[in-house]
Amino acid sequence: MPITRSFSSQIRGLHVYKIKIEGSQRFSLRIDERWTDDQKEYSIQVINSLGELVGHITQEHAKMVGRWIRRWEGYVTTAPNAKRKSAGEKGLVIDCKVFLSRR
Repeated sequence: MPITRSFSSQIRGLHVYKIKIEGSQRFSLRIDERWTDDQKEYSIQVINSLGELVGHITQEHAKMVGRWIRRWEGYVTTAPNAKRKSAGEKGLVIDCKVFLSRR
């Protein structure tokens, strides 16, 4: 039986990538190697089913998620009623739930 952990987070950067996200969707997670230093910082890309970059997981969760998906797997989902919203200087965000699993 796989071990799964989940927690609430946000997808940020929607204003940059301009891919429409609303409602119930599932996205893959990928380490953004351009902005990742294994010892200090991680940047985690959120990828849609077409392979398009739609945003990034919040920096507060990026290190933990990055270390996890280096070895196992993870994905995010948005709730059926999720809507994009402004996060001030952080731009447009949408609430999501992160799932990390180990087989």
